[in-house]
Amino acid sequence: MGDRRRLVWEIVNQQAEGANLEGVNLAGANLKGANLEAAYLKNATLDNAKLENANLTGANLMNANLQRATLKQAKLISATLKGANLANADLEAANLYIANLRDAQLQGINLKDANVQGAILPGGESKEAFDESDESDESDESDESDESTSN
Repeated sequence: MGDRRRLVWEIVNQQAEGANLEGVNLAGANLKGANLEAAYLKNATLDNAKLENANLTGANLMNANLQRATLKQAKLISATLKGANLANADLEAANLYIANLRDAQLQGINLKDANVQGAILPGGESKEAFDESDESDESDESDESDESTSN
């Protein structure tokens, strides 16, 4: 068994909790349901990886490449994703409670039904600040439409 295949097998079938996987290349790996709680995955390559239902609670994914990764229903509670590339990643129903996404790339990301409460977003704002700006944008639009209909 090759080194990479052995590593994937070990992550999925044994405890990888707290493992040091800095810079590891797991592009396209099937890590569904893996327990990577508190794992150190700084600078890891996980593009196109399948991480559905994976436990990444408290994991350090700083500057990791997660482009096009599937993280449906993954637990990323308190995870550090600072500077990570999550472009076109699928985080549907993922739990990102108080995760740090500062400076992360989120273009094309799917966050449908995801919990981002308390998360620090790319510009450093909290989820709550993000919600408030959405609400003010909506109220500005409704004010404008009210003005145009009254004229």
